Amino acid sequence: MKSVLSNGSANMQSNPAVGYSHTTFGQMTLMPGWYEPAKIPLYCREVSKRTVETWIREEGLRYVKIRGKRFVKKEWIDEFLMAHEVTDQGQAVDKIVSEVCEGLDL
Repeated sequence: MKSVLSNGSANMQSNPAVGYSHTTFGQMTLMPGWYEPAKIPLYCREVSKRTVETWIREEGLRYVKIRGKRFVKKEWIDEFLMAHEVTDQGQAVDKIVSEVCEGLDL
């Protein structure tokens, strides 16, 4: 199976002995579960490349750097997203409104 990317072609290879496939980019091989930052929006729908760069530069999304190229592990993306989970947004807003209203003479 062949896959064409914006920077040229890539060769998809399967290894039935270990049960995975990998993509070769010249001398570099990406194992499943690793993303280049520009490809993270394919995993996280509705997220732009610019947002991913902000997550890396300013918000601490983990990555590795090999030969000047950055790679992010899928698990690190999941951990980063879960760390920003909002579970009680409605309750937090109600609490703020109550605190503000307590000081007013209504």
